[in-house]
Amino acid sequence: MSDSLSFDDTGSGLPLVLIHGLGLDRFLWDPFVPALSRTCRVIRYDLLGHGAAPPLAAPVNSADFNAQVIAVLDACEIDRAVLMGFSLGGIIARTMAAGHPDRVAGIVLLNTISTRPPDIRRQVRDRADRIDAGDTDGISAQAIERWFTPAFREAHPEAIHAVLDRLGRNSASSYGHAYRYFADSDAEAAATHGSINIPTLVITGEDDRNSTPAMAEEISRDIAGATAHILPGLRHMGLVEDPDAVIELVVPFVKEIER
Repeated sequence: MSDSLSFDDTGSGLPLVLIHGLGLDRFLWDPFVPALSRTCRVIRYDLLGHGAAPPLAAPVNSADFNAQVIAVLDACEIDRAVLMGFSLGGIIARTMAAGHPDRVAGIVLLNTISTRPPDIRRQVRDRADRIDAGDTDGISAQAIERWFTPAFREAHPEAIHAVLDRLGRNSASSYGHAYRYFADSDAEAAATHGSINIPTLVITGEDDRNSTPAMAEEISRDIAGATAHILPGLRHMGLVEDPDAVIELVVPFVKEIER
């Protein structure tokens, strides 16, 4: 797998691996790298079937995503790292922490799910079905409305265009396989919580409709010693709308682990 990895490695100190969300790529983290690399060794990579990684030709599972994280760590000669995952990336961070605790020093979970209520689970699975049927443009338009506040969409059309452009470059097969995993993985993600015993920081937006504050609070209750922070007025893409608010929470968390 090492020959097919696409990653950047910046800075020095405690390794921090950034795991992006569904349909995106490692450049989602552009606003974070300058600040975080002053404190950490920052590694960001493209998930299976995303960005410059090879397309997905078959269904994907947690073992596949975890094997990719391990391959990145091995390629960088890193024994143990903090994992910071956004949305789908937060699921991967938890399955790694539960399944490979020797490789994970801590986790930061941004706008990620716990057990979905039945109506939300149906909506996500319906979106996976629509992607399989070829309605990627419709899914992307709805995602923008869920992910960003109206004020940000109006004030920053260039940022919205960039996200839509990235979503539009996904291959239908890769996006479909990854979305199906995402749609069906909430119970698996929640089942990891009792097995995680490392520093854990949970962050979501006050108005995130699918990775809700209630889910963040549930995760922080279920993982021993975890703390949750709810960012006021933000939706799913709080890390794009207000990256500084996230960085201000992450830097002291990582410094405490490094002590």
